[in-house]
Amino acid sequence: GEEWNDGKAREIIEKNKKVFQLFDRALKKRYFHPPDFKISDMPDPIDGDYDYDAEYRNYFVVQRLILLKSDYLFRQGKIEDSMDFIMKSIKMGKIVQGSPRMYVANYYAVKLFKIKGLKRIQKIISESDPLPDGIEEDVSKLSSLKSSKEGYKKAVKISFKRDINFFYDYLADYGFKWRTYWSKFDQALNLIIEATRTIVDNISESSYAELKDKLPEVEDVESIMDNEEYFKVFLTENILGKIYYNSYIEHALLLEITYMEDFLNRATRVLLALRKHHIDEGELPESLDRLVPDYLSEVPEDPFDNEKIRYCRDKEIIYTVGKALEDLGGDEEVGISDLYEKDNPSVGINF
Repeated sequence: GEEWNDGKAREIIEKNKKVFQLFDRALKKRYFHPPDFKISDMPDPIDGDYDYDAEYRNYFVVQRLILLKSDYLFRQGKIEDSMDFIMKSIKMGKIVQGSPRMYVANYYAVKLFKIKGLKRIQKIISESDPLPDGIEEDVSKLSSLKSSKEGYKKAVKISFKRDINFFYDYLADYGFKWRTYWSKFDQALNLIIEATRTIVDNISESSYAELKDKLPEVEDVESIMDNEEYFKVFLTENILGKIYYNSYIEHALLLEITYMEDFLNRATRVLLALRKHHIDEGELPESLDRLVPDYLSEVPEDPFDNEKIRYCRDKEIIYTVGKALEDLGGDEEVGISDLYEKDNPSVGINF
């Protein structure tokens, strides 16, 4: 949060020379681990005593160092070297996401590594003049570094096992194993099991819209609770179970987040094509179709609904329908923390 200071950045980089050396060595390992680490030493992913949060905090510290060096190099005019460190940070995220000890929450956390890297590449595309050598090759590599759906499936399975164990312990501790009109948790658990199986079976082939359609649906509890006739909550059968299930779908699975990186990955390719067109023609095209075939082989699909990625020349944005699954014209460009709050998250065209 501090104002940029070249001297301070250089000092931090010098103090962490060994970290950068270890980073390069770990990047060549299967799970981005220290050179002397043995795979057999990995803890059980269901082990409730292992501090996974501390492990991923360490990843965040390393990534911040890598991006700090990238920013420093960018400000020194060493754009190609800056891009190299950004690509390394994205590769680190890809490797960590394949770890056999990944939870959904940590899968999401590592996604932020990659999304931060993508946002920096977009900045370089927008602000560099001329465009750096090799940028097309680097951007073309992004599709091979996108999040593995297999990694997400593995994370869902591991999180499911741990969450179910926790849930049963919770029921026992608070005496909720008995059934009432408002708390038929066995029904909710059956829905959660079905939803988890549906995701594991379909995540690799389906868009966000297709996958949502396949999930079991229950009554929209939030609309009941927000209604002026709040007393209806007490007339809703299994209201507690439905709240738990809806929370699981909305928050525990982080479904829309698994698709957001794909969108930003594809939007980065579109942004580069738009920048090249702007350099050649002096203006933005009326539609993305005008970029084909000179700048794009085809207009990429929006991973949320498998339609073409949206673009608004007047607003100067590239956008997705997002979890709203409705084209509302795109939102203004926002920071990373706000991406998941917007109906139509957008990438700004700042050139």
